[in-house]
Amino acid sequence: MHPLARVVGSCAYGDPRKQKEARAKNREGMKRYRTKRFDRALEEFKGAAQMDCDYFIAWMNLASVTAVLGRLNEAVALLEYA
Repeated sequence: MHPLARVVGSCAYGDPRKQKEARAKNREGMKRYRTKRFDRALEEFKGAAQMDCDYFIAWMNLASVTAVLGRLNEAVALLEYA
């Protein structure tokens, strides 16, 4: 199984409502990341990436927290996608 499929699953493109929701999820992910709640941050960043496949910052944040959690192969795959 490709690492991206395991981490993110499917994602959406071009829906303005989803883009707004993605940015809100990314902000929540940053709050979790800053308080070292990395598992929760992962879920928020993953949700943001699923809601907007073109949201580069969500992909970068998802890769970052994935690396912090020690899942380096997945983090590299996410960075290659971003």
